[in-house]
Amino acid sequence: MVEVFAREGEGQKPRLSVAVFAYNEEENIEAFFEELLGWAYPRNPRVPSVEIIFVDDGSKDRSLERAASMLRGHLHQILRHPKRMGIGAAIKSAVQVARGEWFTFLPADGQVPPVALELLWDAVQSHGVDLGLSVYERRDDGLHRALLSRGVRNLIEWTFGLRLQSDGPYLLRKDLLDWRSLEPNSFFLNFEVPIRLLKKKTPYVITRVPCRPRRRGRSKTSNIQTIAQVCADLWRLKLKMMMNENDDKKMTR
Repeated sequence: MVEVFAREGEGQKPRLSVAVFAYNEEENIEAFFEELLGWAYPRNPRVPSVEIIFVDDGSKDRSLERAASMLRGHLHQILRHPKRMGIGAAIKSAVQVARGEWFTFLPADGQVPPVALELLWDAVQSHGVDLGLSVYERRDDGLHRALLSRGVRNLIEWTFGLRLQSDGPYLLRKDLLDWRSLEPNSFFLNFEVPIRLLKKKTPYVITRVPCRPRRRGRSKTSNIQTIAQVCADLWRLKLKMMMNENDDKKMTR
């Protein structure tokens, strides 16, 4: 269940909805939103009109209260999960209420600066495509994170035959997918969306974006539980796509 905590700007139609998700990021929230709001407001001529959708994923600290204070007076929505549900759940909750034609996201840890969204926007507009994927110029999170990332990509290539180049946020037209049909609540949603769209031969562009160390705190996704959930979601998607392919073949006979 998702609770709408706050909403400003009823009736307005921004072109871009930016989801921001957080779980216990109180110590990063203010610096993150200072940078994001400074980038988007007053109106940045390099980007379209923006709404911000903050999703508090069951935080036990004051992440939500601090975000609400920072966003007051700007076009935004604030959602709250009663318990921690995962990055995928946060993205799905945001896209269900998004008012923009385009959709993207940022983690509230501050590792991906807002200028990454500007680079994605410029890329999709200049290439005339509906999907923009991002790869990091550099990410120095240590050997453990590098091995995790490489392992997931190897599994995707082996399972789906795709060399997936997608590290950070993606930007897409919101109506490209039926978001209600997407199951994973885990970090795997960041991979499932590009996999589904690339399998459909959706034209796309890849953009290099900056990434930097966290300001404070530790990552909540780089652990054994997350790895296990990603693997389970990967195989679930593979089986589901195989079943759909078999159903399509039966219908064409």
